[in-house]
Amino acid sequence: MDDGASLLQPYRVLDLTEGGLNFAGKLLADLGADVIRVEPPSGSATRCRGPFYHDQVHPERSLFWFAFNVNKRGITLDPGTADGAAIFRGLLQSADILLESCPQTMMKCGLDTQSLRELNPCLVHVSVTPFGRNGPYEGYRSNDLITWALSGYLYVCGEPRRPPVRISVPVSEQIAGGCAAAAAMHALWYRNRTGLGQRAEVSQLSAAVWANSMLHGYGVTNTPMQRQGAYRTQGRLKFQELFRCRDGYVTCFLMQGHWGAPFNQQLVAWMQENDMATAELIDLDWSRWLPTTMVRDDDPASITSAERQALMVEEPVAAFLLTKTKSEIFQRALAHSLQIGPVMDVKDISEWPHLKERGFWQPVDHPELSSRLLYPGPFARFSETPVTYRRRPPMIGEHNRELYGESLGYTDEHLRALREAGAI
Repeated sequence: MDDGASLLQPYRVLDLTEGGLNFAGKLLADLGADVIRVEPPSGSATRCRGPFYHDQVHPERSLFWFAFNVNKRGITLDPGTADGAAIFRGLLQSADILLESCPQTMMKCGLDTQSLRELNPCLVHVSVTPFGRNGPYEGYRSNDLITWALSGYLYVCGEPRRPPVRISVPVSEQIAGGCAAAAAMHALWYRNRTGLGQRAEVSQLSAAVWANSMLHGYGVTNTPMQRQGAYRTQGRLKFQELFRCRDGYVTCFLMQGHWGAPFNQQLVAWMQENDMATAELIDLDWSRWLPTTMVRDDDPASITSAERQALMVEEPVAAFLLTKTKSEIFQRALAHSLQIGPVMDVKDISEWPHLKERGFWQPVDHPELSSRLLYPGPFARFSETPVTYRRRPPMIGEHNRELYGESLGYTDEHLRALREAGAI
């Protein structure tokens, strides 16, 4: 792993976030900042999230923890104790950025915005809360499922006549974590121009709503989206977008008129090569195919005709795609500019040739596991300051001696006394 120049190499970050919000610190760590993950003496609650390495439930085996804390150093600290609060204040004096998602931690230390400014006028303080620090939900507790549901997006996931389906990863936390990292970067830029620190507040719900703003006015109808499953509706018409293939699913959007004609013609040509194109598809004038044209409520005959025309296309396309694998479809789409692509699962992504050829997967040594694990690669590539994985995720209290000695001059004897007192 390369220890060369990095974009944020001069800066130190104290990271007190939890769950998917750890993504904020990871982004800054990947850009080269010295991110210090501050945990309670017993370890972060995030370490209890699975899945776990070899299914061994253990705070040092959480793959969720690994994914969001690579490149960070780690210390243990209880700011609720007198000694812990004093240590935390000392760390804040030398920090450039503070990331936190639990206002109670700051309250335990008696630190509000004003006292933080007095302690370190140059500090960039980014606070992430479920609903913001002002408003009717201020102080309410939440979790990823609640936040995602309130954003509106949970409502449109799943089949129309069944309950909504939750996305399996804490996506609202990760969105808020990305926003927190962006806020920290903006505030750091301002500090470097003016010398003044800033406080930035990120509402997890607001971030999720912003990311899903398309729900509030979608398409030509300018009406909120509905739960549609494998289909998309416009007015009274319903069209399939998710199709089965031989080893899973693909998305295929049969666009109308001149926009979709080149793609639709290429798809029919492929079906002809396999003797699976119907005469209706071969003879169809795709530039004039408008099955999604809005129809009047008092014209049921038009509705029936349009629906029939859509089925005339969808049924043979569905039968054809069922004979092809995701890989075959993807390769054909690349070669002939087809608007169709595979729905990939984790196994597909890990084995995808394109990612292998780009060197996306990065090996990181885990000596404590006697193993080397593959991590998703850098989120961006910079020519002069490349993103590299400099260290594996920290074990509980792994860098206590290093950081407390380096920053505060504590001796081993002093650290032993702090451990016995429960401060670290």
